[in-house]
Amino acid sequence: KIVVANDGTLIAFAGLSRFYRTSKDKGETWSDLQTISPKCEGGNVIVDRVTGDILLLDPGPDVTAWRSKDTAKTWNSEKVVFHQNGPDHGGTMGSEAGITLRHGQHKGRLILPTRFRFKFKKGKSDLAFHYNAVYYSDDRGKTWRESDPVQSGTGEAAVAELSDGSLYINSRSHMSADDRRRIAWSYDGGKTFVDWSASDELFETSGTNPSFSNSRMPSYGTSAGLARMPDGSTRHEDVLLFASSNEGLRYKRESVPKTKNFVEWTKVIVMASFDREETWPVSRHVPHHLGAAYCSLTADKDGVIYVLFETSHRPGRVDNVVFAKFNLAWLKEGNPPHWTDGLTGVRKK
Repeated sequence: KIVVANDGTLIAFAGLSRFYRTSKDKGETWSDLQTISPKCEGGNVIVDRVTGDILLLDPGPDVTAWRSKDTAKTWNSEKVVFHQNGPDHGGTMGSEAGITLRHGQHKGRLILPTRFRFKFKKGKSDLAFHYNAVYYSDDRGKTWRESDPVQSGTGEAAVAELSDGSLYINSRSHMSADDRRRIAWSYDGGKTFVDWSASDELFETSGTNPSFSNSRMPSYGTSAGLARMPDGSTRHEDVLLFASSNEGLRYKRESVPKTKNFVEWTKVIVMASFDREETWPVSRHVPHHLGAAYCSLTADKDGVIYVLFETSHRPGRVDNVVFAKFNLAWLKEGNPPHWTDGLTGVRKK
């Protein structure tokens, strides 16, 4: 995950978000690798735009949140309360970072994407019963409530708020035969999601799905990045940005090698929409010599766009994290972005 703190500091997380680096100069230089706590088991991250606090939490039997009040210099654990709709807690790891609502009736509400998974007996597929939802909090992250389910067969979502206060959720699809991302909308601050559909322009990374062993490479999907350009950072009112590692599918599916190691051939593509997701007319690949897997995306008030993505130097194993930054002008036409390899301090080329 990558987030921008209220003071402009970049924080790049890896290792289930237990480890991180910070940058005070828009990603030109980075701090040494830091750990939230030896007791931290990971989770997902959200910046509270009201207080400036940074929270990391993952619901489970022992619900603990980690909070930083000094822009990731120090962290303290705290107990939080989750009001859940069913017997299980959702898992926030793997989804895009959370957001703070800035418009409408629910301004200030914290929204954190989550997914629900169910384990069946060996040999029985459970992917059709996975679904996304969000957790939301109106008391600065002390108490969280669970939204209604979004769509079945989904996991690892990303959420963005538009200027009218509506929420757009974009989900990884585990079960689709059409290779398309799943999308939905909320008009009540994240309590319910409606208008479910498959995106006309946003595609999934395809690959061998254990639920469809006899079919021709149906979608298994991957985690993607999503963000809205901050107010005032562009002359357009609602610019949505989407980042995903799906080059092999979107441009020439027939050339995709039949392998489970998708990072061997996928490249990160960043796309922009200027009409509330109706179309995505602008897109460009991040030029990097390695393929990519999971990615995260954010933008700051100056219009700088930041992408963090996993890569691999060895087949079958993600062992590196890459950072890139650019702007809307580059997305349309411009010079290659600034990028930093080996950001998490793991194995380099």
